[in-house]
Formats: sequence, structure tokens, C-alpha cells
Amino acid sequence: MKVFAIMRTRYVGLHAWPDAPEEQAYLRSPHRHVFHVKLCIEQPAEQLNGRNVEYHEVLARFKETFDFDDWSRQTSCEFMAADLCRWAQHHYGSWREVSCRIMEDGENGAKVIIPGDDTTSSGAAT
Repeated sequence: MKVFAIMRTRYVGLHAWPDAPEEQAYLRSPHRHVFHVKLCIEQPAEQLNGRNVEYHEVLARFKETFDFDDWSRQTSCEFMAADLCRWAQHHYGSWREVSCRIMEDGENGAKVIIPGDDTTSSGAAT
């Protein structure tokens, strides 16, 4: 069994796809989105009643680390999701499977899953 902490947030940012194909050239210029972010971090199954990760603080810490406006302006949803997954594994343990979904205006986006590295931490089963 795998157990995941789930965190969600939204933020407003500008976004552009500088290398968009000609038929989608309008995406090359910065345009506004409400980015819907969902982060899932694997938890030790034997600690179902505990809070191994302080859920309410995870995305707040991430927001302190990254300038959301600058970050989203420079990249795609796929890269933003991968960045957030890597950040979560770095801060909370690479043994944890982590997934992140980032949606533009809650409609289109990307989901990235990074598996745990099979090491044991905090009593986690491998």
C-alpha cells in the first residue's frame, strides 16, 4: 500500500511558449493563467495517523523558494511540475514517490511522477 499527502494551491501568473509552432503563434507572447497546482508526496504507510510532512507548510515553503511569476513565465507546465517534484524529493526525501499536476486555468496542463529511489528513510518500507 502507498499513502500520499495531497496539497493543492492556485496562483496567477504569466506564461509563454516562445517556440510555439506557427499555428499557435499567439502562445509565444506572455498571457495570463490561473495555475492550479496539486502535489502528492508519498508517506510512510505505517504512519497513517501521523503527519510525516506538515501538509499546510509544504507549498508555502515552495512559494518562498520560487518566484512563481518569474518561474511560470520562463517554462511550460511540464517543466514546472518536474521542478516541483524534484524540490519535494530534495526537501522531504528521495525515497518518496512524488507527483505534481499543474493545470492552466484548471483545464489543460501536465502531470509528472517521479518514483522514489528505493532507499529507506524514516522507517519507510521499500
